[in-house]
Amino acid sequence: MTPERFVELVKEVVHDGAVTGTLQGYRKPVGRWPSQTKVDRCEWFNALGEKDRQQVAEVVYDTAYAAVFHFLVVLDGMTAMWESDEPVGRFELDFVTEDFQAFRINREDGEMLHDMFHGEVLPPAWDQAYEKLRSAALSAGEPDIEREIRYAMNRNGSEAMGEFRRIAAKHHGFFVKAGLLGDVEEILRYIDRRFV
Repeated sequence: MTPERFVELVKEVVHDGAVTGTLQGYRKPVGRWPSQTKVDRCEWFNALGEKDRQQVAEVVYDTAYAAVFHFLVVLDGMTAMWESDEPVGRFELDFVTEDFQAFRINREDGEMLHDMFHGEVLPPAWDQAYEKLRSAALSAGEPDIEREIRYAMNRNGSEAMGEFRRIAAKHHGFFVKAGLLGDVEEILRYIDRRFV
């Protein structure tokens, strides 16, 4: 177990699992006898228009991202969680195998877990597609489009995705003319797979 693999698993099992499970529960109550609260929430969610359901999905995504990110910040020792009268220390997270070999996950001399997680949330293909579009905007003498794309690249989670949706709609003609519609559509497909 490496720190990188740990973060990858946290993203898949905790972050993605929380987002997917929560949204599935909003679409259809989970369990044999769901509580009335869950049934009411499901009815409310399903009565929303597509745009409003998308907004709820983005809030769920942001919440899962923030919870995991801030927990990893604590494990990295970047935020203290103790009172001033408590002893100061640090968290050490080890993965221990069946034969008792221990592997430190949050090493003091390694990359921070929260930084690795942030890099995992948006896959490299996302960054590559963004960079391709940004470079094309610069080459075409469209600094405003490039600036908007760069701004979107520096957002987190659903904020980046929402920004890209806006850019794709606003500058659709540019992307068609530049022959980049396929790249735009690939990013939008990724966004649609992430949310409702």
